[in-house]
Amino acid sequence: SGKPSGDPTTSPSSSPSTEPTSLPTSAEIIVVRFPLKQLFRTSLKASAIKSSSAALFAFTKLISSNLNIRQDRVSISDIFDDTTAVRRHLQGSLDSGTVTFEYTVELQVQNTASHTLAAAHRDTVNVVASSTVQASLNVDMNSVLGENSVESLAPVVSDFRLDDIDVVYLRTLQPTPAPSKAVVS
Repeated sequence: SGKPSGDPTTSPSSSPSTEPTSLPTSAEIIVVRFPLKQLFRTSLKASAIKSSSAALFAFTKLISSNLNIRQDRVSISDIFDDTTAVRRHLQGSLDSGTVTFEYTVELQVQNTASHTLAAAHRDTVNVVASSTVQASLNVDMNSVLGENSVESLAPVVSDFRLDDIDVVYLRTLQPTPAPSKAVVS
């Protein structure tokens, strides 16, 4: 008849072909970047904490592991002495200043609908503000900075606003699905 039938004329071979069946397609990955702040009451200056690579590593590792993201998705943008932070003086607490960590976390989201982004923000804030994370921050930061050097305070959390976040679209190669019928040459 001169037209191919679309059905294979022989059985598939036992060894795969070295030729791809088609070119990979692009997949879009949507990443949202949330700015956050963590406060510490401490007798140390911000410059001393900034110069401690172990403290920076401990902070980003703890946050990333609790958010189940890669550590490079937590970026500290600044650490500074904060003279405006509200200071609660609890009996037995550090009698000192406050240091603020400004940082961002990058999370993969399914879409950019405002309710999806707001839910991701709320979930992120719930994790970093949890008593478990705050207690772990105390332990981990004091283990590298010196016993009783810092006391984590509740993070500064702003209400969710689209203007405060960055949405990044990434493209990555994604393999195409296997062909549904064997192709024989």
